[in-house]
Amino acid sequence: IYASEGEDFADKAREEAIKLQVEMEQILSTANII
Repeated sequence: IYASEGEDFADKAREEAIKLQVEMEQILSTANII
């Protein structure tokens, strides 16, 4: 996940990955997959 070109790129990528994970969990839960 490319989120920043600064030195904080790892933190920004982590934040975006967590957002994506939460979003996917909500979608899967809504679809009764998990």
